[in-house]
Amino acid sequence: MFNFANQFNDALTIFLGIIVQAIPFLLLGVLVSAALAHFVKEEYLLKLIPKNRFLAVLVACGLGFLFPVCECGNVPVARRFIQKGVSPAVALTFLLSAPALNPVVIFATWSAFSHQPEVLWFRILFTFLIACGVGLLFSFHPHPEKLLVNKDFFTKETAACDCFHGKHSSKFFAFFNTVLHEFLEMLSILAFGAFLASILQVIVPRDLLLIIGKGPILSVIVMIAFAFLLSVCANVDAFIALSYSNLFTVGSLVAFLTFGPMIDLKSLFLFKTTYTWRTVGFVALLVLLLTLLLCFGLNVFLY
Repeated sequence: MFNFANQFNDALTIFLGIIVQAIPFLLLGVLVSAALAHFVKEEYLLKLIPKNRFLAVLVACGLGFLFPVCECGNVPVARRFIQKGVSPAVALTFLLSAPALNPVVIFATWSAFSHQPEVLWFRILFTFLIACGVGLLFSFHPHPEKLLVNKDFFTKETAACDCFHGKHSSKFFAFFNTVLHEFLEMLSILAFGAFLASILQVIVPRDLLLIIGKGPILSVIVMIAFAFLLSVCANVDAFIALSYSNLFTVGSLVAFLTFGPMIDLKSLFLFKTTYTWRTVGFVALLVLLLTLLLCFGLNVFLY
């Protein structure tokens, strides 16, 4: 009974620590996301995208700084980009890079890993390399319209779906409704992720976690699988990774923070609203292989 009480207290402490640290960044991300959804038109940014495929992919990687929203909010933005004439490959680059390469996530990661700044720098570098590499590869597709789930849909303008805009609703009323809805949705996902992380650290023997976490290859595989199943918002994933910082290698932490925002269980279905299953599967495989390669190398050669 005494051991159970101690384990419960330990799990509760870890859980509350993750939640308390992450909520300010979650709220900030939701506020920015809602503001962009209701007050900013994507058309203004389309002029920034060059015609050259190489430059277009590079610029797409930086659009997250102008659209600092989580992966859930990026899909409607990418759909609108394609409607306005942006190539599917460039929109895909934006989808892969924006969840992590934006000021909210970068600041959150810095706050969580101020004692390990290399985690932040490798997260930025690997996300940039993978997103650019995948986007550039798809930019050479001879029939880019075949990447899309319904090419006819993207040949005409369609109104963006906004579940919160009633006929007579003001923009501010819709804005606050969106904030409330997204905050509660993301908070539930965060709570589940924090709960799972706290339970795993208490139930799984520490010796076993150390064996897994210190392995240069196994640790990366485990953390990628954890990121995929957890499907936590990129605004707060650094605080979940932080709870493993004393147990897992730097490469595995970077793998969690790189792979998760690009590909997770929920993002596969979100991507399917725009791209075919074949495209989504190929993208997921490429991101997985590149993340494994980079993070294996990080563990083997640097740490």
